[in-house]
Amino acid sequence: MGFSSPKTPLKNNARGGLTKRLVVWYKQGMDSTEVKKLRKSLGLTQKEMAARLKVDAITVSRWERNEQTPSSVAQRQLARLVNKITNEKATEKLSG
Repeated sequence: MGFSSPKTPLKNNARGGLTKRLVVWYKQGMDSTEVKKLRKSLGLTQKEMAARLKVDAITVSRWERNEQTPSSVAQRQLARLVNKITNEKATEKLSG
């Protein structure tokens, strides 16, 4: 079963792709430089992402600049955030 490489681009319309990416990140350790791609694929600003994860915006910025690596707790929170946002988007498409 081939998971996509952690270096492949994220796709907004592919929930399965995002989920597979997060599984790979969780198993291999999330590369801080990938956080920006994840955030942008979700359509969030740094401030919005920080608010949803209950961290400071500077923390998200540090992750994106590879100055700090997201902890395992933060990685799990990111996974939950991806699921929540993709579910919200799917619900909007169905009702709209």
